[in-house]
Amino acid sequence: MDMPENIIKDNSPEIELYDLETDPRELVSFASSHLYIILRIEEISINEYSKRLLERFHIPALGD
Repeated sequence: MDMPENIIKDNSPEIELYDLETDPRELVSFASSHLYIILRIEEISINEYSKRLLERFHIPALGD
């Protein structure tokens, strides 16, 4: 997955995952054992951010 250049992964907040049924106080994150979920969250975040960024340049008069 390619990261946009303007997103610096080192400064991004760490994504955490919790089982709220067994850990309602969110004490133990199981993100490191479910990396496929983390990658999917990152992918969705990047795609949605890109869509919103592009919407800022939407010009109806040009048929966009």
